[in-house]
Amino acid sequence: MREVRPFVEARPESERARALESARQQRWTRRFLILGEVAAAYAKADASEFPTLLRLDEVDKFGAAIEDALLSPLATGKIYVERLAEGFVGCANSDVLPIVISTSNDSRHELSQPFRDRHLHTYFATPCLAKELEILQARCPEIKAANLSQALKLLDAIRSVAGLSHYPSVRTGIQLARAFERDSITEITERNVSIYFTYFAKNRRDAEYLKKQLPYLLSCVGTFHPQIDGWLMERDTEWAKHWGKQRGLIDIFPDEQFSAAPEDLSSFDDPTNVFQNDLSFASGAM
Repeated sequence: MREVRPFVEARPESERARALESARQQRWTRRFLILGEVAAAYAKADASEFPTLLRLDEVDKFGAAIEDALLSPLATGKIYVERLAEGFVGCANSDVLPIVISTSNDSRHELSQPFRDRHLHTYFATPCLAKELEILQARCPEIKAANLSQALKLLDAIRSVAGLSHYPSVRTGIQLARAFERDSITEITERNVSIYFTYFAKNRRDAEYLKKQLPYLLSCVGTFHPQIDGWLMERDTEWAKHWGKQRGLIDIFPDEQFSAAPEDLSSFDDPTNVFQNDLSFASGAM
C-alpha cells in the first residue's frame, strides 16, 4: 500500500479516504496479481484458441512442497490464492486444460505417488550409438567427421570403464563435440586429452581414475569403430577415403564408389569379415 499513498495524498482531502479504501480492495483482485509460469499457463488455457503447453523440467528436483502445490492445478486446473477476490486462478473449463509435460532424471528426489498418479508415464532409453551420432550431427551441423568420430569414440570408451561415479550423457557428447569442432581436434593424444577432462570427469576421483585408463582410452579412439566410423563412412566421402587408405579398403571399395555412400557396410559389424588378423579390431576397443 505504500506505493499507493503518494497518489492518494495527491487527491483532494475529501476523496482520500475513499481512494485509499478502493485501493485496499483492489489489491486482492486479479488485476494486481503477478502470475508465475504455471499459473499463467492455466489462466491462458481458458482464453486460448489452441491448446496450451506447459513443460515442467526436472521435477525430481522440485521437492515435496512444490510437488504438493502442483497437485491441485494438475487435477482440477485451478490454483487457489488466499484472499484473492476471485478465489482462484486457472482454467474453469476442464475440456481445455493445458497439456503438461513433466520430465525427470530420477536422480535426486523420489516423486510422490499422488504426483505420479496425475501423469501418464513413459521413459526414454539411452540412445544407441547410431542415434547419438544423429543427435550430435543435428546439434553440430558444421562439425567434421574427424571431430565427431574422435569425440564419440572417446565418450564410448569412457562409458565402458567400470567404477566411475558419473558417466557421460548425450548433453556431454554435444558439449565435447562442439569443443572438438571449435579447437579442430582430429586426433586425441595423451597431451591434449587432459584439456577436455573437465567435460566428462565430474569429480576428482573420476579424473584420477580415468588418467590411469589413458592407454586404453587412446587405443579406443585411434581404432576403427565399426558403428561410429562405419556410420560416418556412409555419409562422408572423405572419411570413407581416410579409412580406406588406413585399412587398405581401397581394394574393396574402389575410388569411384566413394562418390556415393558404400552400398554395403554390414561387414563392419563383424570385423573378422574384413581383417581377421587385424589386432586393432580387438573387442576391448569397441
